[in-house]
Amino acid sequence: MKFIDSNVLIYAFTNNSKSEECINIIHNEQCVINTLVLVEVYTKLRVIVNQQYARNVTKSLFKKDNLLIVNLDIFLFFEALKRQQKYNQLEIFDLIHYTTALLYNCSSIVSNDGDFDNLEIPREQL
Repeated sequence: MKFIDSNVLIYAFTNNSKSEECINIIHNEQCVINTLVLVEVYTKLRVIVNQQYARNVTKSLFKKDNLLIVNLDIFLFFEALKRQQKYNQLEIFDLIHYTTALLYNCSSIVSNDGDFDNLEIPREQL
């Protein structure tokens, strides 16, 4: 499985040169995200497009059979905090994403965010 960063989903659902590649990833790969990714996607799409579109896109992700959505709960947050010193280059949101990827044995993190470089899980750049 691959962890999908919010920027991949935002690219998939907006008009840009990376849309098709991102759509292919979320339709053809076994993917993991967490509820924080959903919040990030909703917030960004609300600004880029509008609230109704952001709501529809976010709700559509719940229906994808190949997409595992992990809840951001106290356990996940605590696991991220335990890793904070080791991965001090990551801001807390990215640390939560990285911890999700670690806990779910993801083979890679698909993201355009270079902060995920040089970690135990390789980053796939778009």
